[in-house]
Amino acid sequence: MVRSVFHLDSGLLNGLTGFIAPAVSTVVGLSFARIDPRRAMTVGIYASVAGAVGIIGGVFAGNLTVMIIGQAVAGVGFGASFSAALRLIFPLAAAHQRAGVVAGIYVVSYVAFGVPIVIESQLVGPLGEIPAVVCYTALTVLPALISLFAQTRMRRGA
Repeated sequence: MVRSVFHLDSGLLNGLTGFIAPAVSTVVGLSFARIDPRRAMTVGIYASVAGAVGIIGGVFAGNLTVMIIGQAVAGVGFGASFSAALRLIFPLAAAHQRAGVVAGIYVVSYVAFGVPIVIESQLVGPLGEIPAVVCYTALTVLPALISLFAQTRMRRGA
């Protein structure tokens, strides 16, 4: 998108946009290790939605800095929510089941990241890149909002 949306031909910026979210996610995932997993999950979901809005806002505004900040915020969301999910799930599995649990988490994560991007890539041709990015964002934000609703209901019920 750096080249096609922002009309910048920079390997450094291309690399930065691919690096920032996973890097922030890693740091946050480690940093949130001592935070209550339900709280971390809620923070993560909010940050994921805010990050997606920031990414789209940056694309629509033609502002690469805003898009990169959105990616960083989305990285906060993924790091917080993924580490929280692991901490919520692992105690429920017996020791001999944990390898299977990790395998299941891997498959679900792979599908959750893969399916929306495959759908988006199919929409780029007929719709154009920016509308396809909006569709991708909707495909990722909608489950986050559903999850946020579920977290809120669980918290009220607890």
